[in-house]
Amino acid sequence: MEKQIFTKAYTRDFSIIMEEAWYHALSRGLWDILKLRPPKEYPNFYFFNKGLIEVWENKSFIQKIMGVILKKNSDITFFNLLFKRYAILVKKLKDTNLKDSTYIGYLFEAISIFAIFWYGIRESGTKKELQNKFVKIRDTDIIFDYNDKIVRQRILKRFPKTKGLETVIFKDEFLSTIPKKDALKKRLNNFISIPGKYSKTTKLNSFVKKINIEIEVFKNTTNGLVKGTTTYPGIIIGKVRIIKRKDEIDQMKKGEVLISPMTTPDVFIAIKKASAIVTDEGGQLCHAAIISRELKIPCIVGTKNASETYKNGDLVEVNADKGIVKMITQKK
Repeated sequence: MEKQIFTKAYTRDFSIIMEEAWYHALSRGLWDILKLRPPKEYPNFYFFNKGLIEVWENKSFIQKIMGVILKKNSDITFFNLLFKRYAILVKKLKDTNLKDSTYIGYLFEAISIFAIFWYGIRESGTKKELQNKFVKIRDTDIIFDYNDKIVRQRILKRFPKTKGLETVIFKDEFLSTIPKKDALKKRLNNFISIPGKYSKTTKLNSFVKKINIEIEVFKNTTNGLVKGTTTYPGIIIGKVRIIKRKDEIDQMKKGEVLISPMTTPDVFIAIKKASAIVTDEGGQLCHAAIISRELKIPCIVGTKNASETYKNGDLVEVNADKGIVKMITQKK
């Protein structure tokens, strides 16, 4: 078997339980819905880096997912049933009286359906009518952002002393007994998980060697210039505001250039203050792209490394006419 190649898909301030739900969706859940046998490879792995989760995707596995979803393109009855079931689950997940175990069960099922919608958006061959429906669901239900908050609230309700560490508690721990605080703290940095398969504090390179995979690492630029895809044109000069965590949103000041791995609905309050938007991830149908067109804010997405290239206070020029961001003055 060829060596599996993983690439960093995104970095998020999410709880590991949400990513366990995503792993379940990709490794088994969506395949059960499609009544197909899943591939034997790992779909992704998770790397905690400075308290944030980096999600590394198996490129071959993801292509297989998009391929099987594409084959369902013409089965409108299938998707209509899926839409109905998903709507029921979204409603159930808002019931605060649900037992934790029942809530987790609904969450994992809903995320499995959502994964089909997500990769239907990414698959360019998806019928436009279906793709538009998927995008609307993604941006209306905000299932990840909403339920990440609920997961954290439920964890803190059961284990109030874990505040600040609720993102590193696994599903089975949440439903039974959690590790000691010192063990949880160690997970905030250099902690890698393949849910149900592998969980250990280790360096990324050591992990790669141990399980015999390859990773594609995008090297940071040294000349202060990054390139991406324009989603709304315009040329702006402004100071940088990096937002990677939810608790950084309120730091955004009017007129700053918002730079983030990727925007989500939670970041909307910061986007409205931004003179321009730049993201590491995404394409023409990502959240940042759609919002930039609605608000007519110059925007460049898919730069790979803008959030690592610049720091808060750097003065940059965002040339969204050409899809280029360049450093003017670096903050000392």
